[in-house]
Amino acid sequence: MRLIALRRLLRKRLVVNTLALYAIQGLNYLSPIIVLPFLLRALKPDGYGMIVLAQSLMGYAVIVTTFGFNLTAARDVSVARDDPERLTSLFWSTIAAQFALFAIAMGVTGVVVLCVPAFRSHWPIFLAAALLPLGSIAFPQWYFQGLERLSEAAVAQAISKVTLAIAIIAVVRRPDDAAVAALLMTSSQVLGGLVAIAMPGSLKPPPFRRPTCCSVVATIKTSAHMFGATVATTLYGHSTALALGLISGTQAVAIYNLGTRFVAALQSLATPVTQAVYPRVAALFISAPRDARQLLRRTASLLVVVVGAGAAVLALYADAVVRAFAGPGYGGAATVIRITAFTAVIIAAIGVPCQMMIVSLNLTRKLMHIYLGAGILNIALLFLLIPHWGSSGAAVCLLVAETVATALMARLAWSHR
Repeated sequence: MRLIALRRLLRKRLVVNTLALYAIQGLNYLSPIIVLPFLLRALKPDGYGMIVLAQSLMGYAVIVTTFGFNLTAARDVSVARDDPERLTSLFWSTIAAQFALFAIAMGVTGVVVLCVPAFRSHWPIFLAAALLPLGSIAFPQWYFQGLERLSEAAVAQAISKVTLAIAIIAVVRRPDDAAVAALLMTSSQVLGGLVAIAMPGSLKPPPFRRPTCCSVVATIKTSAHMFGATVATTLYGHSTALALGLISGTQAVAIYNLGTRFVAALQSLATPVTQAVYPRVAALFISAPRDARQLLRRTASLLVVVVGAGAAVLALYADAVVRAFAGPGYGGAATVIRITAFTAVIIAAIGVPCQMMIVSLNLTRKLMHIYLGAGILNIALLFLLIPHWGSSGAAVCLLVAETVATALMARLAWSHR
């Protein structure tokens, strides 16, 4: 009877977390929907494209700073959350590791900006974009996810995004405001972290404990394979935007980013479900592996229907969506949407559930190899397709890379079923 009552309690918490995340994420996406058309028209394709380039470069610093902790540390927190001593040590060791990695990443990024003339001439935009990697420390998503406090964390993010959306509309007027726009666009997590600390409840960090060098190094080693997998994904993530900008110019970057941004918004329909399910899956794979696999199967079935229907609608009405949001100068984004819409389905409904299983089973070394292979394939295709097809060629590269990576992850998960 106690076991049945416990399962009912866990199921209730999972449903509450998921519904709360959907409600608040609706608000989180409402503010960008309102702001995006304003930004596209105020900054023009070149100004908006330069911000995207800066964010793409800083994306590498984000990857180094997070180091895969959003999966590995979230898994460890979900297991240790009933042990205050272990949880405190884990939290501060991870934060210290992130600060050390942040310092290294920003040093390298600064050298790149100074050495590339096109970047150096727009250094204020790149400096503003540095808030992206800092935000990954200020707002420890892995900690909130492991504690299953995602609904409270989402409230803090919603407050942050709405505040910054109002600021963008009030301040940004013309292409010369690109640096200010970049500052406001990239400070969401920093402000969200401050809001989370100010909020009453359980989002505050545990009491400070100075981590030892050994604990910091051990934390980094634990996530090394997941970091390798994340780095490999940049070969068809941030690298695509950078290659497109260097070969086809900032306008092509703006068109590609706009198209893939709509697809990413569609993919985010799955985010509340996967974020709420992952800590449960990680814990169940230790105590009840069969229940964990069953939960993943149900999650995947639900997401195939929801995201698949959304992808069909978005592809059908792509032209109307682009005209309504962006106006003239962004017509090619509709083609990007139609090419990449299917990636939202394969990633959200197949790739992410498979990845949760792979990480829970500590198969991160094999996951790294999968992403590395897909990334190398994407890089090879970029230089063949972008010179001829521009943003549409980049979209084809993304579709091929994500399809190959997801197929390989599904094969790995099936072999360990």
